[in-house]
Amino acid sequence: MPSKQFSSIREALIVLPGIMANGRKKRHLRHYFATHCDYDVYIPDLPYRRPLTGVVTWFTAYLAEVVKPERYDKLYGIAYLGGRVLLRCMPPGGVPMFDCLVHFRGPYQEQVASRLVRRVGATMAALFAGRTVLDLADGWPGRIPSRPFAIHEAVIVEQGRSWLARWLGVHTDDVAPESWSTSNLLPNAEAELRV
Repeated sequence: MPSKQFSSIREALIVLPGIMANGRKKRHLRHYFATHCDYDVYIPDLPYRRPLTGVVTWFTAYLAEVVKPERYDKLYGIAYLGGRVLLRCMPPGGVPMFDCLVHFRGPYQEQVASRLVRRVGATMAALFAGRTVLDLADGWPGRIPSRPFAIHEAVIVEQGRSWLARWLGVHTDDVAPESWSTSNLLPNAEAELRV
């Protein structure tokens, strides 16, 4: 990886955490990338306590005022489930084109929001995970047409179930076999890694 002091190319990494990423998880990500990456790294504290439309508004301002993408020659991104949904909900032209973007997808995890709302109710789910979880449970972001967000895109498929997915009773039988297909998870993926 090139060192900042010897490279004339300005590069940045934007990491969009998921809705369940607490402060501890984000601190871990910040520490990890600060010690393993020579890019400028941005890990926004996305306000998932708001409805998704509010998160879109907040992130639009964050990009313009903090990241300032025009300063960079190359932008890279990592989008966990909530971050991927956020990108899909951004207006066309609202997000700069990444050079490379890695999406985390997981058919088990993608059932968590609706299961959580069914199990504890909308009010408790919103108190626990934020109001964005209600939008995810409703599923409307999934109805927004997908479009590429990067010149090169890849997907990491999480095959395991989180403690929350297990607690909510998400099982193998709950996921249709085609849900695991890369063409369904990320149609424009150039590479796939299953973990």
